[in-house]
Amino acid sequence: MDVTLKNLSETWWIEVCKKVKNAVVFIDGTMAECLHWHGGVNRLFDSGALACKEFSSFESVPETHRKAVFIVGSAVVATAKAILRDITTAHHFHYCVVITAASAGVHMFAEKHQGDNDMAAFHHLESEMLTWMRNKNYTVELFSFPLISVPITHTLFVMPPFKDMFPFSCGGSETANSEFSKLPSDLKVSVLHLASSLQSILSQLDMQEDIYSMGNLSTVIGNCLENHPLTPMRRKNASQRSTLILIDRHLDIASVSKFNLDNMLDRIRASLPPLPGHSCDVAVDMTPISISKQKQSISPGCLAHPDSTVPVFDWLLSGKQKDVLFNLQKEVFDTIPTRNTPQSFKKQISSTFSGQWDLIINKCGILQQSLAVVESLTSANNTKLEMVVSIERLLLQSIAADNNTTGALQQFVTLIKSRHERNLSIDLLLTILVHLYSLIGTDYEIYADTEMLVQTELAHAIYSDRNDLSDSVLNVIVEPDSNIESIEMFTRDIFSMLRRLSSSRNDLKRYKSLLRNEGPLQPLTHFGLIEQLILDLLDSRSTFIPDLVTTSSNLRSGFSLLKRPAKHPMDNRNIIFFVVGGLTGHETRLLTESMTAAGKNVFVGSTRLLSPFDTLKFLIQSSY
Repeated sequence: MDVTLKNLSETWWIEVCKKVKNAVVFIDGTMAECLHWHGGVNRLFDSGALACKEFSSFESVPETHRKAVFIVGSAVVATAKAILRDITTAHHFHYCVVITAASAGVHMFAEKHQGDNDMAAFHHLESEMLTWMRNKNYTVELFSFPLISVPITHTLFVMPPFKDMFPFSCGGSETANSEFSKLPSDLKVSVLHLASSLQSILSQLDMQEDIYSMGNLSTVIGNCLENHPLTPMRRKNASQRSTLILIDRHLDIASVSKFNLDNMLDRIRASLPPLPGHSCDVAVDMTPISISKQKQSISPGCLAHPDSTVPVFDWLLSGKQKDVLFNLQKEVFDTIPTRNTPQSFKKQISSTFSGQWDLIINKCGILQQSLAVVESLTSANNTKLEMVVSIERLLLQSIAADNNTTGALQQFVTLIKSRHERNLSIDLLLTILVHLYSLIGTDYEIYADTEMLVQTELAHAIYSDRNDLSDSVLNVIVEPDSNIESIEMFTRDIFSMLRRLSSSRNDLKRYKSLLRNEGPLQPLTHFGLIEQLILDLLDSRSTFIPDLVTTSSNLRSGFSLLKRPAKHPMDNRNIIFFVVGGLTGHETRLLTESMTAAGKNVFVGSTRLLSPFDTLKFLIQSSY
């Protein structure tokens, strides 16, 4: 294709940079994450920005600054509008530029404006801002730029403005018959914003698409895209046929709560802490190449280095561990490596680059990516993560042997009791439990008395460890002074969430089960939803996939009406998969390699990348 994923958003960042000269820039977290993958804050300074601040009511700049540029990933309504007002009224700006990633139509809907065209909401905001600036002769400009995508590779993109959209916490299987009109107000705005953003991407790619969806929230998003006012004209003028498949994440939580240590990108994201405020990048320890050994005084490195011509992310997604190490060593040292272990690579990096700033600057990007790889492969947590993988396998073996879940859950009680000896945190135990419930689904009954035994033991464990949860996803819920009654109540909520999770696929016809059972002498194996979907898409005998629905083309039919697909999703050469709620490196690799082998041009997108700990955090939030 002529348009690449990088072109999609790069075009708009070029336009942003034209606006920031002699301005102080206020940017929100999601837009800062997008900018991070498009040159970082230095790009703004190189374009003439005087300062860069967080989009926050608590930020201030000297009175001498007369121009401000606000870059916001959401619609400028509610909280975002209040922050804009606070900043504007607290300063003496003569010239304000507001750049939002949300379209004028989204603003019209969010503000419930009536007008002849979508720009009415923008005109009203301009007038309000001039009032806040205390002079109607000053200048306000509003722009809608779709700065929503981050190109990880030439086939994979994520959309940070929607990183907190998670179908399960939006209702999950409880919204089986939901329509757009019945969604919460803030979710309606987010859904319209996402549909509008997908519309922009398809427009830039010159696509006329057939929309398929799996899951309730994805179906609503697909209907909103189908009914977008620009869709008919775009399809009429587009030259390329494509298939867009939208999938709800909550239908298969097992695949993102599992520690997939074979995929390097997934291993890195499971082993390293996230870069603060980011949904895709990680914080890389840079002490091996620094003279100072005081970690707290050294800024972390990261994976994102978009100007690099080296396809590191392709290696991380698809390469084997030894091949990734070999390629990185070759790039860092410009020679064929004689030893190919993470320990030797790390030692060589330290001895060659420690304190050598000219060398470090010359290899800055590839060094940070290399240290991320070696740190993940030499992490002290690896033994623990490998133990979790073994535990997941043993629990499935127990279910297969017993043909029920009782023995597996009793084994889990033993794990809770021996967690300190095994060095298993509460977070890891909860992640195993989430994986188990999602994987089992309704294939095997979970008996109430056995579940209550697990619930009771887990509550006592959380209470016992309540002083050691500072780094846990539970730390905002369970405090050192929490009593046992409040923790028991919270644990009941967790198991209510787990039961809802196990029933998430009840409405599906073909993909109810994520398990392969080849007999009592063989262990059960995990057979992910995306993996099953790929096999069906590539099966020439599969003329109809009942769990993939497509929206009605009749714009007057409403948001919930569906019709049976008139054609097969693989009839088009261009295939776009979009997972609402996040996906993994392993899933990306499966989708990319299978579609490419089938002769398709493929794009894989999502709201974010997910690690098992990210998944647990979202699920805990949904139950609290």
